[in-house]
Amino acid sequence: MPSWKSIFGGCLMFTAMVTVGGGCVISTMLFGQAVAVEEKPNSALIAFALTIIVATLLILAARTITKEPEE
Repeated sequence: MPSWKSIFGGCLMFTAMVTVGGGCVISTMLFGQAVAVEEKPNSALIAFALTIIVATLLILAARTITKEPEE
């Protein structure tokens, strides 16, 4: 049976992947709306940047949790 650390790390990785997928879809939709009204796609860029930052932090947290202690 896997340990609690590996289960929690897997949940964090899954959350990171869902965050990346959702953020990319949202930023694509915002970009399409900006192009339709002929504006700068600032909101799409902000959404994409926040997605990358949050997903990176989740991946780093999962990596830290599942890391084996060095002897």
